[in-house]
Amino acid sequence: MEQLTATYDAAPDTAAHGSTAAVDGATFFRRLIEGMRCGILVIDRSGRVITVNDHAGTILELQRLPARGEPVDVALAEHPQLARILRESFSMSRLPNRAEIDLKSRSENGKTIGFTLSLVPGDDGAPFGAALFFKDLTYVEHTDESSKELLEKIVAEVKRLNRTITSSLEFVRPVSLVMTAASIDGVLDEALTVALGRCGRTSGSVERRTARRLPEFLMDRGQLRQVFENLFINAFEAMGPSGRLVIEVGREAAPAAPSTPYRPLGAPDPAEAFDAYCVVRVIDTGTGVAEEHLDKLFYPFFTTKTQGSGVGLSMAKKIVDSHRGVIDVQSKVGVGTAFTVRLPMIGSGSGETHS
Repeated sequence: MEQLTATYDAAPDTAAHGSTAAVDGATFFRRLIEGMRCGILVIDRSGRVITVNDHAGTILELQRLPARGEPVDVALAEHPQLARILRESFSMSRLPNRAEIDLKSRSENGKTIGFTLSLVPGDDGAPFGAALFFKDLTYVEHTDESSKELLEKIVAEVKRLNRTITSSLEFVRPVSLVMTAASIDGVLDEALTVALGRCGRTSGSVERRTARRLPEFLMDRGQLRQVFENLFINAFEAMGPSGRLVIEVGREAAPAAPSTPYRPLGAPDPAEAFDAYCVVRVIDTGTGVAEEHLDKLFYPFFTTKTQGSGVGLSMAKKIVDSHRGVIDVQSKVGVGTAFTVRLPMIGSGSGETHS
């Protein structure tokens, strides 16, 4: 599928940072899959194999690794129940997470694997792929009660890998925008509702500051909501239960010659001129970020969290960049962090609607 061979658009500037040569998305994705410590098998909606790693072949005792595009029923001819689970995942109302299944093996005792299943969404929100992550639990299943702790660790590792690989699949896909006129206030309202629900916060810990109501402008509403959900959730997690989040919304005059810092292949390039930026600042009173980490916050897979894939902020930057906008961060340890997002108000005209 083309989504999985996109160039690695948001990789850091190798010349500026002295890192190794740039790696395209397909190579990076292949190395990521090969380096995982569990079996991984991904199919598309038509039931054809997208990718499979060596661990999967070893665990399932396959004579050969399936070829890309091979029907999953052929690839897993010796394990038809596993092929059926993968094919039916697209119609399941609830996907298995921490499930087990007994398979045939060359041993008389058979084989038990623990697995989790995830769907990878396409640009339209509908799933375009299904990913199976699994570990061999045969040894654990045939030992005493003391091995249950090992089983829990294995399950936790599979779940962590599940989150990482799903985020990675989303990141390597090129950004495709659906631009419509919308209100930034509505986007922020929806993003805040989701973030509050996920973090269990109350509205009393949030302050909204809007000097004037801005007119609608062209944006991909769903993708920008994802950006602000990520920023709000990060802020709540950094602050803990006693912190405070401030969301400021304003307008700034645009430079005389607006530039396009980044535009992925195929993204729209609106011809309309714009004379103003919508500016959203997300300010928290959290723990802050060390100065040596600030330049790396938007790097793919860099994270300061003990739990996290490190894809959220890099994906947020990719979305903002594709809108011809800019995202920046300021932070001080022990004081807090402020993210500033500037979005060109394309299609809004030069007027403002006052509240």
